[in-house]
Amino acid sequence: LETTPLNISEPSVAYRICRLCETWRVEKGREDGEFETERLAIERCLSFAAHFQFQAVGAMMGESLVGFTINEVVHDGYYMSHFGKCDSRFRGISDLLESETARFMRDLGCTRMNNQQDLGLGGLRRYKQSWRPDAFLKKFCISRRSII
Repeated sequence: LETTPLNISEPSVAYRICRLCETWRVEKGREDGEFETERLAIERCLSFAAHFQFQAVGAMMGESLVGFTINEVVHDGYYMSHFGKCDSRFRGISDLLESETARFMRDLGCTRMNNQQDLGLGGLRRYKQSWRPDAFLKKFCISRRSII
């Protein structure tokens, strides 16, 4: 297993990420509709990747992509971890990939991570809390006030 930076604006890399997402969905026993919103968000991220400075890290087993994270340096030493998926047939790969991603992002000057929006998904929330975070960022909803 080797971790390496990924250029997600390359079509072949984007294709491999989408294939891995489908593998993940099947392994987790998720119906296609359950993953639809996240799948669309990942595809949108990949389609606009050339316009942003995403930092992606992949876990490779030979020529096969078996895990990835997509991240973005935001401000004040923070990075936002937008997406991550791993082939669950490889035990421990998720923790390894998160650790390697953190090292990679540290080299870019990041010291803190905001790990994905949990979107009310209990499993993701429990996973994030299992890391014993030392702080939480405040969450805001911004909307335009209608002028009448």
